[in-house]
Amino acid sequence: MPPLTLNFADGSLSLPAATEFATALQQSLQTLQQQITAAQGGDRQSDFEFFDRQGDRSLEVFCNPNLWASPHAAKVLLTVKQAPGLRLRVEVALTQLQEDIQLYLGL
Repeated sequence: MPPLTLNFADGSLSLPAATEFATALQQSLQTLQQQITAAQGGDRQSDFEFFDRQGDRSLEVFCNPNLWASPHAAKVLLTVKQAPGLRLRVEVALTQLQEDIQLYLGL
């Protein structure tokens, strides 16, 4: 399985990822975009969370859709944990994360 490269302001991270994982994350981020758009209209939205574990690696994406003026301004908190002892927590632009996944999926 080819690595998924996630880019952020201070660098990038490549991790092994199955196509099913990337597709599920892409669909979840589309739901987040819809939540942010609904929040613009005054409809309060619950926090967005995506979690995936593959072996000793876990990835979590968190966002409060009520904080952002638009999906293009939104950022998510990305946490990657790899045993033993690696933990990366970084804020990533939603659009950048979506672009990285689309590139991985060849869209």
